[in-house]
Amino acid sequence: MAHISRRDMLKGAAIGAAAVVAPSWLSRLAKGDAPAATQPAKPVTITLFNTGDMHDHCDSLPRIAGFVKAAKAKDPNTLLIDAGDIWNDGNSQLAGTSGEGIVSLIDKSGYDACTTGNHDYTYGKKRVLEMSAKYAGWPLTLANVNWTDQDKPLTKNIAQYRIFELHGVKVCIAGGACQYGNHVHGEALPLIHEREGYLRVLPDIRKKADVFIFISHLWDASDRRMIAAWGDNAPDLVIGGHTHARNKWVQGRTTVIKAGFWGQCVGRSVITYDPAAAKVTEVNCSIIDIGADWPVDPAVKDLLDSYLKPAQKKT
Repeated sequence: MAHISRRDMLKGAAIGAAAVVAPSWLSRLAKGDAPAATQPAKPVTITLFNTGDMHDHCDSLPRIAGFVKAAKAKDPNTLLIDAGDIWNDGNSQLAGTSGEGIVSLIDKSGYDACTTGNHDYTYGKKRVLEMSAKYAGWPLTLANVNWTDQDKPLTKNIAQYRIFELHGVKVCIAGGACQYGNHVHGEALPLIHEREGYLRVLPDIRKKADVFIFISHLWDASDRRMIAAWGDNAPDLVIGGHTHARNKWVQGRTTVIKAGFWGQCVGRSVITYDPAAAKVTEVNCSIIDIGADWPVDPAVKDLLDSYLKPAQKKT
């Protein structure tokens, strides 16, 4: 799928009160200058795997972790993303940990960026912060939260966006905390819309990256409205959740993929970036069922087994 050249983006475009203009970024691309001295001369492919709506259903997580870690060993240009709703509803032994069980498993599984879904607020904002601060391997990436000064000591592992340099191509992943408030929250998160969170960080990431990805946890209709509002500012790929559907579609310059629920499958997106043209030239997405022949990550399996084994009775 061909995308609009970044040379054509943002020609005086404005979206609401968060209009973005980046003349230095545009002029650099117009001259054909590479964003980084290490940028390759030939097209580069980047692979992203994604999960979503795990809801404490972790039986397949050792295989997901093993499969993706093996893929990363073959091709370091590989990332693993989660689109939120990791806890609440699943294995009772994990649900009884108020989120710590699934977060500790995510921590060992090699995720590169994650966002929060509406169920992730069930135990309140404070629990999200506590788990994120304790487990750096739950790399929350939230561009639309206005943290208070009181929150700051626990936000050390939370970023508005994350940049990965993969074979000289800089890939930026930003994410939005779900703003749907249909579950018990305890303390409310101070959120702006995911749409505005992306626009808030866009001027900064334009200066630093070549490929743009956003993690969302919204209904399909909300994703469609958000992408339409972004227009030429839209990212190359949106990794979504919330609907529990296996779904993918193309809207304008953006491809969207959602990979079901409960760890029954993973999404795979292969992005081709052409440094000579300074743009993404192709995005191919597919949804893969978990294979019984996938390798098992022993550390993740051992940790899962420790949560699921029956409690010892006192004699």
